[in-house]
Amino acid sequence: MSPASASPSYLLDNRHHAAAAHHRALAELLDPWTRQRIRQRVRLGQIRRCLEVGTGGGSIVAWLADQISPWGHVVACDLRPAHIADHPRIVTVAHDLQSDAPLPELLGDRFDLVVARLLLGHLPLRRTILHRLAQLLAPGGVLLVEDWAGLREEVVIAAPDRRAGELYQRFQDAVAAAFDAAGVDRRWPRQLHAAMLDEGMVDVETAVHARYWTGGTAGARLAGAMIEQLRPRLVTAGMTEAELAELSVRLDDPRLVVHGHPLYSTAGAR
Repeated sequence: MSPASASPSYLLDNRHHAAAAHHRALAELLDPWTRQRIRQRVRLGQIRRCLEVGTGGGSIVAWLADQISPWGHVVACDLRPAHIADHPRIVTVAHDLQSDAPLPELLGDRFDLVVARLLLGHLPLRRTILHRLAQLLAPGGVLLVEDWAGLREEVVIAAPDRRAGELYQRFQDAVAAAFDAAGVDRRWPRQLHAAMLDEGMVDVETAVHARYWTGGTAGARLAGAMIEQLRPRLVTAGMTEAELAELSVRLDDPRLVVHGHPLYSTAGAR
C-alpha cells in the first residue's frame, strides 16, 4: 500500500492531497522495522549502490543515503517521485515498473541492496517484477521485499462503543473490496519466500511484524489518510459520506484499538 506508484492498478496516488500524511504515518509505523531488517542483512557502511523501488515519501532512501559508504549512492525509483528530498547521494529516477520499457540506464548496473516495500502486492506483474529486481543484484547483493497481508475479520480489538467498532470494520471491508478490484493479491506476502527460492536466491528468510493500532496514533492516522484517498471507492462499496466523516473523528479516540496488518518481510541474496 505504499503510495509510491500511481499506475492504473494502484489506488494511492502521490499527487493526492492526503499522500504526504499517508507517507508520514507509514514511516512512523514501519521505518524502524525496515531499518532493522536491512541492518540484519547488510553492512551499510560498506554498501555503495542501493535501489529502492516504490519510494513513496522517501524516508528509507534518505536514511540509506546517510548510512552507506560516502562514495556510494542510492537510486530512488518511482512512477512519480515527487516527495524525495534532495541529497547528494540520492539519484531519483521516474519509471513504471509495469511497463515493457527497459529500465533506465541508472538501473542497469548491479546493486548491493534492493528494497521494495508495500509495492509488489499491488502490481499485477509482481512476479515478473520480482524476477527483474533479483537480476539487478550484484553477487552477494540482498533483495528485501515487504508487503502487508491484509486482515478481513476480527480487526477490532476494543472500541468505545459498538458503533465505532462496526464503522471501522465496515471501512476495512470497503478498503479490501477496493484493493481486490484493483488486483491486489492478499496471498502474495505468504508466497514471497517460495518465489525468491524459485529465483535461485540463497539465505532466504522471512520475518512477520504486526502490532495493534490505537486511536490517535500512526495506524489511525494512516486510516484517516486512506479515507481521503479512497473516498469515492469507499462510497461505491457502500459507506456514506456521513459515516466516513464520523469514522474520521472516531479514529482519534484512544479507546479504539485495531489489529494492524501483518507485514511479511522476506530477504534473499544473489
